[in-house]
Amino acid sequence: MKFLSSFIINVVSLTFLFSFLQLMAAQEKNQLVTELNVFDNDSTFKYSFIYNSNGNKSVENKYKFEKNHWVRRSQKEWNYEGENCISQTERKWNGSEWETTYVIEYAYENNLMTSESHYEYVNQLPQQISQIEYIYENSQLISKKTYQLQDKTLLLQLELDYKYTADRKIDSLFIISFATANPLQYRSKFTYNQLGNVETQLLEKKNENGIWVKDEATRWYYNANSEQLIEQRKKRWNTDFNFWENYEKTVYEYDHQHLKSEYSQFWKLMFWENAYRYDYAYDASGNLQNKILYLPIYNEWRKIITINYNNYEKGVSNVLESKYNFWGGKTDTYISSDIPFLFNNEIEIRKAHRIELGYTTFVDTITDTSNPYQNHKNLVYPNPSDGIFYLDTRHYKIQSFKVSNLSGKVMIAQNQADGTGVIDLTDLPRGIYLLKIQTPDNQLVQKIIKK
Repeated sequence: MKFLSSFIINVVSLTFLFSFLQLMAAQEKNQLVTELNVFDNDSTFKYSFIYNSNGNKSVENKYKFEKNHWVRRSQKEWNYEGENCISQTERKWNGSEWETTYVIEYAYENNLMTSESHYEYVNQLPQQISQIEYIYENSQLISKKTYQLQDKTLLLQLELDYKYTADRKIDSLFIISFATANPLQYRSKFTYNQLGNVETQLLEKKNENGIWVKDEATRWYYNANSEQLIEQRKKRWNTDFNFWENYEKTVYEYDHQHLKSEYSQFWKLMFWENAYRYDYAYDASGNLQNKILYLPIYNEWRKIITINYNNYEKGVSNVLESKYNFWGGKTDTYISSDIPFLFNNEIEIRKAHRIELGYTTFVDTITDTSNPYQNHKNLVYPNPSDGIFYLDTRHYKIQSFKVSNLSGKVMIAQNQADGTGVIDLTDLPRGIYLLKIQTPDNQLVQKIIKK
């Protein structure tokens, strides 16, 4: 149950990491990632992304480079009603067609998610394996219940109940785990400083006598002038001697607004011992240039791995590399590590030795939503494409479609009721094709171009 004690700690840490990544790049709001190349040891993967007219990710295709060509591996598709994602579908390529493997369905009330249902596909048939329910009060989440499939029945596994302060901050979090014969119960209590930053977290657990007993405590310290987080310290309750023991701490140091270094230490007997350290370097424009990992070896900080952020364009690093710098080994060679970066203004962490990002400026594909049939030039996007096109099912009620070459030969025909919203021309030669779409009222034709 270690993850329970770090529930809000992780939230604070990710918030801090996001502020650090904001220093790395001021990414433009309309700049969306369309391609991601990930090099991990001897494997190379390509991810291509398609977005709908609201800029929401609609399709993600994954390829692996094998025997000098790209091989389809998997696909994810997101469907929306307005801004709400109502389903997520995962598929794998079986050599001739896409095969559905996993589906998540989302339900909403007043634009608040009320449930998500998870299905695994076995022999092309869906089986629900989990259910998550959300309960709100005054638009605030007050309860989250997770059910898991056991013996062909969905059984409650985890329940989180939230209490809030008058200014709508989390006051306490109650956690019940039903994964064991005797449910485990925890609660976290929080306090905040005058500026509203979380200051303390006290984790307690209920013992076999039904009494709440101390377990762990975390405290955050901030710079009074800038509100920058300068230290996070964690203690554990010693039940044998009834006192708090130091456990671990992380210290953050800054050079004006930039994070300069952070180091973590663990308490051992009567002293703090070093665990790891990160140093950060920036260019004259404030863009992050590298992040360096040090480990304590023979009582000295030794440089181990450097992550380089290169090829900045419009404030965004398009090439990220992880290199080996161990003092006793061969330096400046590639090594896979967890590389943090911004993906459409969200934190993304991938294990790789090199990552390449491709961006494009987002252009709205629908210009007149009041009468979409006047704009059938925007039936699919992107157009041109490398081979994957996405049907605009949000504005068009599509019954079926056909793709033919300019000689009239039908290359693809599909009943949309059985389809995915994706037109895959990856295996076809480059060139111009005709897309014919049947709606309840009309047949629409559009030229599509495979680059």
